[in-house]
Amino acid sequence: MSTTVYVAASALELDRARRAVAMLEAAGLRVVSTWIETIAAAGGVSNPRDASAAQRRAWSVADFDELQVADMLWFLAPASSCPSRGAWAELGCAYAIGKQIVCSGDTAQSIFCALGDEHADDDGALAAIVAWAGCRASAIEEPSTP
Repeated sequence: MSTTVYVAASALELDRARRAVAMLEAAGLRVVSTWIETIAAAGGVSNPRDASAAQRRAWSVADFDELQVADMLWFLAPASSCPSRGAWAELGCAYAIGKQIVCSGDTAQSIFCALGDEHADDDGALAAIVAWAGCRASAIEEPSTP
C-alpha cells in the first residue's frame, strides 16, 4: 500500500504546489489533495467571492476529508508575500488528528511549523518524506519477530 500525502500550500504558490505533487508522484507516493484542481476549475481563485456558503463549506470539508485519509501532511510554508489561510488551517488539523507532518520553506515564520519535521527547502523535505514512506512500508511489509 502506497503512502498517501496531503500537500498544503498557499493558493498563490500553485506552481510550487504542482511541483511538490509531481515530485511525490515521481517518487511513487500517492497525493490525495485535490484543492489545486478545484482552484484551477474556479479560474485560479481560491475563494471566489461569489461562491455560496454551501460551496465554500463543501470545498473546506473536502480538504479536511482528504487530509484525514492521508498518512501525512506536507506543509509548504508560504512566502510572506503569499498569504494563506487554508494551508495554516490544514496544518493545525493535521496536528490535531495526529498526522505525520513535514514542513518546508520559511518555517521560522511561525511556531506552528515546529510541530513537524522542518526543512529549509522543498527538495530536503521530499527526501525526508520518501525516507519516512520507505521506513513505513518496510514496517508494514516485514512482520516483526518476537
